[in-house]
Amino acid sequence: MNNRVPLALPEWADDDGAKVIQNKETRKIGWIGLGKTGHNLAFQLIRAGYDVTVYDKDKTKAYDLMKFGAKIATTANSVASESDYLFLCVGNIKNLSNLMENEDYGIYDDIKTGSIVVNHSPRDPDFEHDEKIFLKSKHATLLDAPIHFGDGSTHEMKKELQVGGVESEYNHVEPLLQLYATKLRYIGDVEVCANDDYPCDIE
Repeated sequence: MNNRVPLALPEWADDDGAKVIQNKETRKIGWIGLGKTGHNLAFQLIRAGYDVTVYDKDKTKAYDLMKFGAKIATTANSVASESDYLFLCVGNIKNLSNLMENEDYGIYDDIKTGSIVVNHSPRDPDFEHDEKIFLKSKHATLLDAPIHFGDGSTHEMKKELQVGGVESEYNHVEPLLQLYATKLRYIGDVEVCANDDYPCDIE
């Protein structure tokens, strides 16, 4: 969407003689999926002072993030409905499909209108395309940014985080991605899995 107000950036401030990070951004960030990688990435947003709500089926994975300011959601649906920026970081395509489409708890219909969804999960090109079209019908935007090769316990972290999607939306959330991506590249309004330079391997 055009004319989004830029995201506030973290800044250092004095708090009773100590230097602390403060952030004036009031829009909400949701993070679903707190495996080893997801937990580490979500932490970078939390410690930068953003309003971050996290969810994982295993709630114990979120407890240590509370002391840094994270909120813990009881359902993925509530995170989806309340987040202006929704990050998805689940471990494999089956889990992602269930998260999105399960008739009992899928989040597709709950995703907030006008939000940006940043999907770090592995998936296949067909699912990815359908996901993008559906979100567009809700006036929400998908930014495709898989962080792994493969799908499952053998997947490995990419050395470069490639992001596909609407360029203005990418530019808007780039400050968030830069908090944890040491190497970041926008590849255009295409699905990363369809990019011959850096294809996704799906088991």
